[in-house]
Amino acid sequence: MIHQAARETGLDPRLIRAVVAAESDFDPNAVSHAGAVGLMQLMPGTARDMGVSNRFHPQQNLRGGARYLKQMLDQFDSLTLAIAAYNAGPGAVQQYGGIPPYPETKQYVSRVLRFYGRADLLRATPSYAANAAKNGKGLSAVGLAAASAKGTAPKLNAKKAAGTIYHFRLPNGTIVFTDNPAQYMARTGLNGQQKATINVKKFNAQEQRISVGKRTIVATASSMR
Repeated sequence: MIHQAARETGLDPRLIRAVVAAESDFDPNAVSHAGAVGLMQLMPGTARDMGVSNRFHPQQNLRGGARYLKQMLDQFDSLTLAIAAYNAGPGAVQQYGGIPPYPETKQYVSRVLRFYGRADLLRATPSYAANAAKNGKGLSAVGLAAASAKGTAPKLNAKKAAGTIYHFRLPNGTIVFTDNPAQYMARTGLNGQQKATINVKKFNAQEQRISVGKRTIVATASSMR
């Protein structure tokens, strides 16, 4: 079955086998605490998008998971980032510009690459931690970005902003400005599927004006401790 899924997608069967080992340890009846099911641990939305009608059916699950993994490879053109996106969602990888800082995702990527025999790839892949160290962290820029979006602060000089600010809209319509989207989402109890639907964008205070109302949240890493 793995070789069939590999032929259909053009993936290396050893890669699919590595993902199955990390996801379910080859148990077709595996169910995660988040509701992912089967050999390649498909969530309902992902299964539906990949044409899988029965997530517990081993062949359907393998084919759907392989298609999704191929999509991630095509999107990121990086094996390591594709594996990270398979676990955390493509939005998280885009948001952090590398492997997201989630302990589960970092461990997952390491396991898959180890099973695949390519643990060396980790050293050449950007991570959120490395990007944060490079770019620096500045919490005061969050409040300035939100104030600028509301029109209650003068136009900001983006070069003077102390760190990267992100904004996104929650499923209930609330707009959030934060320097740590992952930490905020973790505290709100959003599940993986909900997180995958949220479009996180960098906030450019020089160019962007966002129409916001009463439901606006400014959350910094320090305020979420």
